[in-house]
Amino acid sequence: MAIVAAQPFTEWLIHVFVLHFKPRRLGPLAIDPGVARKHRAHHGDPKDLVLVFVPLPSLALLIGGVAAVALVALPLGEALTALVAAYAMLLAYEWTHYLIHSSSRPRDRPYRYVWRAHRNHHFRNEHYWFGVTMHVADHVLGTFPDKSAVGLSPTARTLGVDAA
Repeated sequence: MAIVAAQPFTEWLIHVFVLHFKPRRLGPLAIDPGVARKHRAHHGDPKDLVLVFVPLPSLALLIGGVAAVALVALPLGEALTALVAAYAMLLAYEWTHYLIHSSSRPRDRPYRYVWRAHRNHHFRNEHYWFGVTMHVADHVLGTFPDKSAVGLSPTARTLGVDAA
């Protein structure tokens, strides 16, 4: 239950602080994670379905890291249950994100709600609507305003980072 309750906030935190990470310099070292670069490319071309999915190196680290933490922190039965829940949510995230960016149009209200919010994030303003599968965290953390209250962002396609 804790994994399910945390999921909208985990999704929001990853989207805000990992995917929207801006390149930084730490002395001579340039820090610009591949997953953030790929996400900027995704914003640059949201219709390119190749850019929709979590990059394979990041996916491998995510799957392995979650497994390692669960297996170390929990008894085996609980760890396996947690892994099934976490991986099912990851699959739901990937499928939902794919559908949002595909030519599929929403027919039912719950999907239309998610579809519209994510498209607002891409095409209206990248500072809002960070949820993909759920928007609970957006509502709690104040990043789900009424569309009419938010202007068009000139950096929605670049996330405020100049192309190198």
